Amino acid sequence: MISRFLIGGLFCVLSLSLHGQSPEALPTRELLTLLDKTIAQKEDYRAQFEQRLTSLRHRAQKGSAVGRSEAYAQLFQNYVHHQSDSALFYLRLMELHPRYKTDPDYAARVQIGRAETYGVMGLYNAANEALTHIDTRQLMPATRLYYYQVCRTVYGWMSDFGEIANRQQDFLALTHIYRDSILAIQPPGIDLQIVQADKQLVEGKARSAYHLCQEALKQADNKQRTFLYILLADATKVMGRDEESLRFLALAALNDIQRGITEYTSLPRLAIALSEQGDVVRAYDYLLCTMDDANFCKARLRSFEASSVFPIIERAHKAKVREQQYVATVIAILVGIVLLMLVVFLFLMRRQMHKLRIARHELAEALSAIREVNEALIHANEELHTADKVKETYIARYLQRCRGYIDTLDNYRRELLKLSKAKKYDQLGAQLQGNEFLHEEERAFFLDFDEAFVTLFPKFIDNFNALLLPEARTYPKRDEILNTELRVFALVRLGVTDSNRIAHFLNYSLPTIYSYRSRLRNKSICEKGTFDEAVMKC
Repeated sequence: MISRFLIGGLFCVLSLSLHGQSPEALPTRELLTLLDKTIAQKEDYRAQFEQRLTSLRHRAQKGSAVGRSEAYAQLFQNYVHHQSDSALFYLRLMELHPRYKTDPDYAARVQIGRAETYGVMGLYNAANEALTHIDTRQLMPATRLYYYQVCRTVYGWMSDFGEIANRQQDFLALTHIYRDSILAIQPPGIDLQIVQADKQLVEGKARSAYHLCQEALKQADNKQRTFLYILLADATKVMGRDEESLRFLALAALNDIQRGITEYTSLPRLAIALSEQGDVVRAYDYLLCTMDDANFCKARLRSFEASSVFPIIERAHKAKVREQQYVATVIAILVGIVLLMLVVFLFLMRRQMHKLRIARHELAEALSAIREVNEALIHANEELHTADKVKETYIARYLQRCRGYIDTLDNYRRELLKLSKAKKYDQLGAQLQGNEFLHEEERAFFLDFDEAFVTLFPKFIDNFNALLLPEARTYPKRDEILNTELRVFALVRLGVTDSNRIAHFLNYSLPTIYSYRSRLRNKSICEKGTFDEAVMKC
């Protein structure tokens, strides 16, 4: 019980602290949201209500005779608008108390309390009968005031919900009479201001009643605030300020629920006002709460009040629910369509991505093939360029060498002619028999070949030796450009692979050329069949 009390109290404090302000300062929609949360916690507030009465119940059981009678009276006052059976139970204990037979005023208060309880329960005939048997001349002022208050309340209910036909106007007149009686003996204070404001409303002075209630709110306790909020709701409704009237009803309902009251008029009136604004879902929930609390309290009046409008709001609620279900169905269908479209889109996108991957793979293969072709073309172009350069170089040198041979032969002819004319036949014979002239021309020819080759292939010697084992590598001497071995493979690099042609070009025997080529091929780091091909790339 204590834990539920603490939870409910903490909930109330947290709800207000979240907003950082009192309920009166909240906007209407936030106030309704707070009321929704409070209704959801109403069991906790009922537990708090019971917890507050613990000391009174203890006094009622173990106190003195006078203490018990006072405790019974206070417990009745607390339960009369909370749980009618409990109120009647404590009234019965008051009747059994010795004071009931010795104190007429005490007995009258019991009868007035029974009439009040019957009124809450909707037993108007029984309430009227109990009130008519009370002799007001013997009542103390406080008891007489209580009598007038109950009469004003009961006859007011009977004028609105009474079951006696054609008596509504009579009961309404009695309501006005007892209101005036209350005003005549009510001591100054908030309670008097509440009755004055009620009278002003009946007389059509809504603005005066509004200001009077606003002034009274500044010093009112929780119970008085509920009456003031309802009067303010009535006043603002007459003044045409419907939104403000709705706020005051919400404040009254919030105050009732937090006090643990189960017989009230604020929440059903708020439900009706909300239904008129189209908020039938909230109105439906509030009426259900009202009927639940009325059944708990045994307040037939509130059950009747709620049930009279419940079918209308229920139909509107069902229509709203059907509309929401229709909207939910439409949304579900639309979401299903969107999901289906999304699935189809993802499927198509996946197919396109698969095609794109294939296309990318094919493109990559095509690019790779293009790169290979391009590299081959570049290589072929380089070879063609090299071949063209070789042709240009050797053609030029060939023409130059041919011109030189013609000049050399002409000079040699002239020298022989001079010897012949001078009849120096011995020198002429020596010249004709000697081969020094041929050796000189051969050396010049090789020197010219070496210079042309190294100019065309400056890295040939290093590239060629890279194909050989370290011990087989060959380099020209200091006064040479190419040695015989390098010259043999220089011809291979130029495309002259036939050994006969190489032997003829270098003026060596064919076995010598075979020996050079075989020896170096055997000491190559390449396979034998690929050595000449590798040489042609040096």
